[in-house]
Amino acid sequence: MLYVTVLPTAHTDCPTDYVMEGNNVDCTCSSTDGNPAGSAVWRVPSGSSRLVLNDVRRDKHGDSYVCEVKWSSDVVSNVTFSLQVAYEATISSFDVNSVTSDSLTVNTSDTVTLTCRGVGRPSPEMTLSSATKDAIGHIPQGTPSLQDNVTAVTGSVTAQCRDTGIYTCEASNGVGEKQTRRVTVFVRCKPEVLDNRPGDGGRMEIPSLNFTTKAVRLNFHFAAYPTPQLSDIKFFPQRPNTTSVGKPVKGNTIQVACSRHTDDLFNVTCAVTVNDITSSDAGFYQAVIGNSLGDVKVLFQVTVNAIMKSPGGEQDSSLGVGAAVGVAVAVMVVIVVVFFVWLWRRHWVLPCAAATEREADVRMESRNVEPQQGIEHHGQGQPDDYEIQDIEGTTPSEYASLKIDDIGLRSVYSKITPTSTSTRTTVTADTGQVYENTDMSSRRPYVDASDYKR
Repeated sequence: MLYVTVLPTAHTDCPTDYVMEGNNVDCTCSSTDGNPAGSAVWRVPSGSSRLVLNDVRRDKHGDSYVCEVKWSSDVVSNVTFSLQVAYEATISSFDVNSVTSDSLTVNTSDTVTLTCRGVGRPSPEMTLSSATKDAIGHIPQGTPSLQDNVTAVTGSVTAQCRDTGIYTCEASNGVGEKQTRRVTVFVRCKPEVLDNRPGDGGRMEIPSLNFTTKAVRLNFHFAAYPTPQLSDIKFFPQRPNTTSVGKPVKGNTIQVACSRHTDDLFNVTCAVTVNDITSSDAGFYQAVIGNSLGDVKVLFQVTVNAIMKSPGGEQDSSLGVGAAVGVAVAVMVVIVVVFFVWLWRRHWVLPCAAATEREADVRMESRNVEPQQGIEHHGQGQPDDYEIQDIEGTTPSEYASLKIDDIGLRSVYSKITPTSTSTRTTVTADTGQVYENTDMSSRRPYVDASDYKR
C-alpha cells in the first residue's frame, strides 16, 4: 500500500483590518490540506488553538501572534497575525505664527501662518477654515498603518481688516467624533464701512430716518479693530459738500454706541439713536467714527414728522390742527344730515317749523276764505268728505288766487278730515253743475306736527 504525505498549511480567522480600541479579539489557529493534519496551536499563549485578547489598547498596536502547525515536535507551517488598533483622531497642537495661544493680534498686511497637528489611526482628515474663508488648508484621511499617524495641516493668509475672526482646525478619521480646536486672530485696522450702497449716478445713498415722538435708531456696520467709538458729530441744514461747516449737536439728541458682533468678530455695529428733537433739528448729520488707527465719516439724514414740538416747546401744529378741524367738520356735517333724514322718515318737524305752520293757519283764516258756493252740505258744519275740482266755466278755486307770498302756507282744505265712507253727487240748482264727494277713507289724513312728541 502506497502512503502519500502532504504538508499542512497554517490558517487563522483573525481580523485582517484594524481593531477598534477597547474591542476584543477572539480567533483560532488551524491547519488545512495536511496528511497527516498535524496540530495547530498559537505560539503565545502556548498549547492553545484559540487566541483571546480582551479590551485591546493602542499600546498593543503592532503586536504579532504566530499560528504554528506541527508534526510531532516539528513545525511544518506557520502564519503570523499582526494586531492593528485604530483610535479616534485628536488635535495635538494648533498655533499661529508658531505661537500656541487661544488668541493672537496681528497688523494689517502681516502674513498669518496657521499650523494644526493631529494624531489618529487611520491618519485623520484635517481642515483649516474661518468665518470668512471656507478652507485655508486641507489634508485627506489616510489608511491604517503600523506606525502612529501624526498629521499636520498648514495654511496662511495675508491679514486684512475683515480677516479678524475665529479660525478653526478640524480632525476626523471615522473613529469616534470629529475633533475641533479654535484660535482667535485680531487684525488691527481703522474702521471700514461695510454697507456701501451706491445710489443713482454712482453717488452714495444717504441713510435716512424719520423722527415722530419716539426714539428711532439707525445702524452703521464697520470692519474694525479695536472697536471704534464716536469722536465727533456735526449738524448741517442742507446736504454738506467739501466746504460746508457744520454746527455742534445740542445736548444728547443724537447718541452713537458701537459694539462688536459675537459671531463675526470683524463686524462692528454703531447704532445712531435720535431722541428728542424739534422741527428745527431736521437736516443732515455727519458722524466721525474712529479708533487709534484712524476714523471714517458717515452722513445720514433726519426728517421730522409734521406734528412735532417747535423750538419753543409748543406744538408745531399748523398742518396738524387744520387737518383735525377738517375731520371734525366733516363728521359734524354727516351727523346733521343723518339726523334730518331720520326726522324726515319719521315725519317729524322741528319746533320752528311747527310755529311757521301755525302762523300760516292764522294768515289763511284772516283772509276769510269760504268754500265754493253751490256745494250741498250734508249734515252740520263742514262737509263730511269731498274733493274740490276745477271745472271749466265755474268760479276759480282757491288755488287760482295763490300768490308767491303764500308759499309755505297750509291749504284751507288740509284740515278737512273724512267722516263718511260714502260717495255722494250733488247738483246745484242755480248752475246745474255737478260736484262729486269722493271716499277719503283710503287717503292719509293730514296730521299736525304738534301731535307728535318732540
